[in-house]
Amino acid sequence: MKEQILNEIAEKVMVNLAKHEVELGVTDNLKKALQSYKDAISKYSKDLDNAYVPIRNLEKIITELKGNVSNVTSIAQEMRKIEDKVSNELDLVDAKIKEAKNELGISIDINDVVDLSSLITQNKLSSGIQQDAAKLVKYVNSLQTPKI
Repeated sequence: MKEQILNEIAEKVMVNLAKHEVELGVTDNLKKALQSYKDAISKYSKDLDNAYVPIRNLEKIITELKGNVSNVTSIAQEMRKIEDKVSNELDLVDAKIKEAKNELGISIDINDVVDLSSLITQNKLSSGIQQDAAKLVKYVNSLQTPKI
């Protein structure tokens, strides 16, 4: 009888131990799966965040470019004003030369008074600056900030 009771106790202990091992195995697998899930979320969140870095940089660049448009526009306008002023001054010099010729009979060559080759060069440079400014403004205005 004692032996039978000990066998029953041993059997129950073995069943309980087996049950406990199964429970531990199940929870261990779940814990491992949850940890793997957390690790994957952490990794993929970082990867996704890194994928957005160029877009954020692009947003900054576009914002900076759009901020420079008014400055570039001002440069082009200022170049036109200077060009107009030089043209007006040139017209005044030309008128004075003609006046001197008519009143005094003196013939003066404008090329002796003004270096027109320099003026032509400056006009070309000014025109190039204005064209570049217009192209830049048109391009920047066509840019759209990424919307994600």
